[in-house]
Amino acid sequence: MSAQAIAVENLGKRYRLGERERYVALRDVLARAFTAPFRAFRGASNTGRSGNGNSHVWAVRDVSFEVREGETIGVIGRNGAGKSTLLKILARITQPSEGRARIRGRVGSLLEVGTGFHPELTGRENVFLSGAILGMKKAEIVKKFDEIAAFSGVETFLDTPLKHYSSGMQMRLAFAVAAHLEPEVLLVDEVLAVGDLEFQKKCLGKMEEVTRGGRTVLFVS
Repeated sequence: MSAQAIAVENLGKRYRLGERERYVALRDVLARAFTAPFRAFRGASNTGRSGNGNSHVWAVRDVSFEVREGETIGVIGRNGAGKSTLLKILARITQPSEGRARIRGRVGSLLEVGTGFHPELTGRENVFLSGAILGMKKAEIVKKFDEIAAFSGVETFLDTPLKHYSSGMQMRLAFAVAAHLEPEVLLVDEVLAVGDLEFQKKCLGKMEEVTRGGRTVLFVS
């Protein structure tokens, strides 16, 4: 039996209404690159008023599942069901309020359009930044760069700051980066809705290729 890639146990995320959450800074992400490949994210200690009060809302609660290496799993639900929140926890963008999530290996994530990219940097610079965050060496990124550029279809604009890209162009580049920089686990949100039908088919084909290579894909729609 293949090894466990993702393990989620009694996971919950509670938000306080009217409060803006502080997300993890880039320096924190880079610091974590030196930790063990099997990372665990435990729920933060509960503070303030009870989650049963009117001042809080649970985006995700009592979620448990596991995904084995090489599996492709789809998470389907209506808007507001907590699908994107679940992926943000797995991608280490936000911490759970309770429970824990463990992921084995390097994680590539494609969440909201533009997530993980810096708008003032060019497309080319963002590719190298994303690779560095994943712990890749410059030579590894250079080796993959032409494939990323060709797949994205935005080669002409790679030396243009990302803030001048359309949402579709950002999504194309983000998917190309996430899929080609060889993460062991690929997290994909429903951002593929931004692209045209031809590119959606191209992305689905790439996810199948990633899975055949023994990697794990968690897809939300």
